[in-house]
Amino acid sequence: MPGVAASAPYPAEGQFNFGDASIVVRYTVDAEGATVDDLVRVDPEESSVERSRNFVRFANLVLRTVRAWSFVFTDPADSACLKRHERTTTFEFRFE
Repeated sequence: MPGVAASAPYPAEGQFNFGDASIVVRYTVDAEGATVDDLVRVDPEESSVERSRNFVRFANLVLRTVRAWSFVFTDPADSACLKRHERTTTFEFRFE
């Protein structure tokens, strides 16, 4: 399953320029469609930030965002539906 791009509000509502960032997060969706909090993790090797001192700020924002997600299966009775699965998503942050 390919990764998808996602968005979250820029840290501090965009009042300060923390630089641009691309944060890659890997997470597991359980059979009920919830993200499994213990399995949500930022991939530091695949992520990049313009100002390295701000990596934790962006990573924490992404972790909070993904942990709040849930998914709805179109047809949960479909036996071909892969319910529990792992996904990868990239968040792009640009200061404007």
